[in-house]
Amino acid sequence: MGERLKAFLATHRMLVIDTMTTMLICLLWAITTIPPFLEDGLLVRWDADGWTRIWSILLTLPFALRRTKPHTAAIWFVVTVAVQLVFGPAFLLADAMALPMFYSAVVYDRRNRTREYAILALAFDVATVAVIVFANTHGAIFGRNHMAILAGVYACAPEGAGFSMQSCAAASMESSLLYFIMFTLVLATTLVAALWQRARQHTIRMLGERNAAIAAREQEEKLIAASAERARIARDMHDIVAHTLSIIIIQSDGGRYAATHDVQLARSTMDTIRHEAEHAMHDMKQLLDVFGGSSHADYHDINALIEQAAKVSPDIHVRRELVGDPSPQLLSEPASVAMYHVVQEALTNVRKYAGLNVNVEVREEWNSGTLSFTISDDGRGASAAMDGHKAGYGLLGMNERIETVGGTVEAGPRLNGGFAVHAEVPLATSVQQAGIGSESLLQATAMHTERGGPFAVEVSEESWDGDVANSTGVDVDDRDAQQGNDKGDHEIWPNFMQLGKSLRSKPIAQVHEDGHENWITRLSHWAEHHYVLTDTILVAVATAIIVTVPGGMELQLQVAGYHFSSASGAFGVMMTVLLMLPLCWRRRFPRAVALAFAILVFLQLVFVRPLFTADLAAPFIAYAAMLYSSKRGTWKWLTALIALDGLLFAFKTMLLVEGHTSVVEWMLHATPALRPEDGTVSIEFASQVFIEFAVVAIMVCMLAMVLGAWVKISGANPQVLEARADALREEQRKQRISAANRERDRISASIQSEVSETLNSVIVETTQEISIIDHQLAQGEEPSAEWISQALAAIGSQGRTALKRMRELLGVLRETGASDEADPSHNQLNLTPAKSFDEQISAAQSRGVGNA
Repeated sequence: MGERLKAFLATHRMLVIDTMTTMLICLLWAITTIPPFLEDGLLVRWDADGWTRIWSILLTLPFALRRTKPHTAAIWFVVTVAVQLVFGPAFLLADAMALPMFYSAVVYDRRNRTREYAILALAFDVATVAVIVFANTHGAIFGRNHMAILAGVYACAPEGAGFSMQSCAAASMESSLLYFIMFTLVLATTLVAALWQRARQHTIRMLGERNAAIAAREQEEKLIAASAERARIARDMHDIVAHTLSIIIIQSDGGRYAATHDVQLARSTMDTIRHEAEHAMHDMKQLLDVFGGSSHADYHDINALIEQAAKVSPDIHVRRELVGDPSPQLLSEPASVAMYHVVQEALTNVRKYAGLNVNVEVREEWNSGTLSFTISDDGRGASAAMDGHKAGYGLLGMNERIETVGGTVEAGPRLNGGFAVHAEVPLATSVQQAGIGSESLLQATAMHTERGGPFAVEVSEESWDGDVANSTGVDVDDRDAQQGNDKGDHEIWPNFMQLGKSLRSKPIAQVHEDGHENWITRLSHWAEHHYVLTDTILVAVATAIIVTVPGGMELQLQVAGYHFSSASGAFGVMMTVLLMLPLCWRRRFPRAVALAFAILVFLQLVFVRPLFTADLAAPFIAYAAMLYSSKRGTWKWLTALIALDGLLFAFKTMLLVEGHTSVVEWMLHATPALRPEDGTVSIEFASQVFIEFAVVAIMVCMLAMVLGAWVKISGANPQVLEARADALREEQRKQRISAANRERDRISASIQSEVSETLNSVIVETTQEISIIDHQLAQGEEPSAEWISQALAAIGSQGRTALKRMRELLGVLRETGASDEADPSHNQLNLTPAKSFDEQISAAQSRGVGNA
């Protein structure tokens, strides 16, 4: 039974709330005696309290369905009002229920019925005015002398004197016009408020759906992050280990022919192989190390890369050409690393597939906003695939790296022979124009930030102002300094600009209603988007009214015949402005504003005599602090501030009753300057004043705080929903980082030993062969050409075996997704335990994966 009740309340929460509210209002009608504003109706006179209560309850009942069934509630209310206008009293206090009913119909019903509701409201406006004026002028038709009513005697001359049809008609027209203008203005205001709220509700609904979508993507984001980490490791493994193993194979094969009869060349070749294997071992530790390592090779290492290619393959002639003015400081760290790997992969492919005696041109071109590399050769080109070779993961990794930083890659055979790779990336000053957003950078880099991976770079997820350039890790001021901009005369101004930016609204996502936007909707969206400016305008208007209306700055208090008012003048204006000013930023900095306002009120209550009208802003401050603050425990210190200032407010009121001008004056034991008329105030009366004012002040602020907490929980505020979205994104970012780190840990534990064993076998084999050569040379002997050939062949064989195994591992990393991907029957990511790599390789081989 309890579970059913909870489910019903969760499903029909609005209906339950509105029904309870309706019952409460009906109870008020039942227990209070409120006579009708006009006892005469169109037909009869209603002067009994019981009938007035019944009519009031009938007009209130449709309120229960105002949000869940707005059209039904509107028809119900209209029929009730129509019956009342014909058979009931002409005007009741309960007729004011027309305003919330009209408001609810516009806000919660279909928008295509808005015009119908407006026309219907206007028609009933006219009918109501006609009935009221008739009943007020002539009385009920069956309530008095029929002939006298028809003649208009009671309307114009109740006592039967001075009757004039002309004067009677003029009085009726004047009353009708007055009622019509008054009712129409109230209805128009209600319509504007309803349209405003409907636009706001649309924004809230869309933001709520957006937040739900963000939360629903959490599981998917973890899987994507884990898979992306695997892809990154696969790319780096290809660039580091596979690249090194290719060099080892090429060196061993070349040594078998070139160094067979040259012992020193054979030893040098083996030493190069050992060095490359040790270098790859070091890089692999950096790649798979949980805590990261030193920074990865980047643009600045391209020269060394070209020199290495020329050293490893003497028959390959590499020429580097530079076009434009190099500006490496404008190249973001991810783009710099990506360009290095493009050149590395292109040169590796030249060594593997281009053939012998190949000329390679590395063309580096710096344009306005972009850097491009073109690596072209005159080798075999398209014919390289005729031997059955299939494209591996090198070009795939190259594309992924460049696309991640907003660049493009083109690779393929040239028409005149050979092969060309062209890669282009945007520079930091034009990242936004190149189409790279902070979100794409975040996906590529955030998962490596926590543990200092190769792409460790801080990226801001906020891109409201389009300031994406800073997210690349290049500081704007540094760029300006490097470009020679003189900032000596503007060192202070940027700080003011930053201050102004922080004081502005933190924009929320804009939701546009296609085909349904009017000026009220657009104004509502503008006010929500620029809420700080909106609050500033409202506070300025309220402050102007307070300081210009006579006595407006004075908080008028009258206690048991004692009247207290505040001082006016320049000091009053200054204090009013100081107390009202924090309200401008109550939504932007709720905690700071609440603290600042509490301090101002405390100082004012202690040192200044007057009580200001601006002190009444305290409930609004408490409401905003509770609603817009995203920090936990806000209610604790806010309650303490409310209690402190509330008690001080009551204490100062008690002192004013006793005749003291301020708390300081009382503390100094000065004689009261404003004694009451009788000159004495009893302790009982002063205590009563203190308790009453303390309870009222604290309770009002506490209720405002509770209301703010309720609105926050209900998710009915755009700023709260936007802050919640930021929190969800931040949590997802952490989850992505955690999932990526766990995946890297798994791969590190599963694959590092295998890679190390693979490379160690090459190192050990090469070291042994070098030791044998050194030992024989020390004995004055030289190894035979056959032995040298066999030794290099053994090294090459190990390299080929290791490369084949590496391709299997790359296939698994590329194709199987997360190593601990959940069972499809369970919609949950199980992070432990991970499948072993042997199991994954076996499964991948059964699907034909890993042979490319």
